This record gives sequence, structure tokens and C-alpha cells, in this order.
Amino acid sequence: MTLRKPGNLGVESWVDQLVNKARREGAFDALEGRGEPLKQVHRNTDPDWWVKQMIRREKLDTLLPDTLSLKRDVARFLEDVHTIGSEEQVRACVKALNERIVHVNARPAMGPPSTVVTLRVEKVLHTWRCRRSPVPAPTRRAG
Repeated sequence: MTLRKPGNLGVESWVDQLVNKARREGAFDALEGRGEPLKQVHRNTDPDWWVKQMIRREKLDTLLPDTLSLKRDVARFLEDVHTIGSEEQVRACVKALNERIVHVNARPAMGPPSTVVTLRVEKVLHTWRCRRSPVPAPTRRAG
């Protein structure tokens, strides 16, 4: 049911009445973030900060154009490659990602053009090996 503004009230007076009634009924008591400062509003100079924040909060990043989601996925893969269990799995992941890169780069871009190039398997494996190898403990010299 939609509330209608009474004809004898101005819009601001009517809205004020609705807000005051909701406040008395406790409608604002359990709001998320109540009593906390707004995050990054005063520091952010990006005019689209609120859209980006909403996309993250609502998990709408699946709406990204293929070129941008590919760029994001490659960056995440390279960041997390050390968590993959075996060399064969790394090779399989790189192969699948390279196939996706070739597919996206071969199609007309919906959105910004792709800047992602195929990954070199040996380079990714080198990164994987380096990040997985335990750091040797410092040796103590006798002396």
C-alpha cells in the first residue's frame, strides 16, 4: 500500500512526519553501520566510488564486460597460484586460462579492449615454485 501525501501538507512536512513516526517505531534502530562513520566518503576523489562500492557489496562484478572480468581473473590467479597443489594442476589452470584469453581477445570487445596476453607456463611455474618453497631459516655462525 502506498501512502499518499495529504493535500493540506507540504512535501517536506509530510516526509518529516513519516520519518519521525518511523523513528518512534524503531525502524532505524537496527540499521547496518549505525553509529559508524561513512567509509572513505571524505577521502575518495573518484566520482564513481559509490558505484564501485555497491558492485563489491552486492557482488555484481559478474556484470563486468568479458575483457575486465578476464583481467581481474588473471590477476587473482597470479596472486593465488601458490595455493595450487601440484605442477600438473598449475599447467591445467594456465592452459584453461590461456584458452579463455585467446577466446576473449578474438571477439569484438563489449567495453574496453583487452590488454591481457596469454600466460607463459614456465614463468607461472617458476613463480609457483618460488612462492611455495619454504624460506630457509637463518644459519648461526659459530664464533
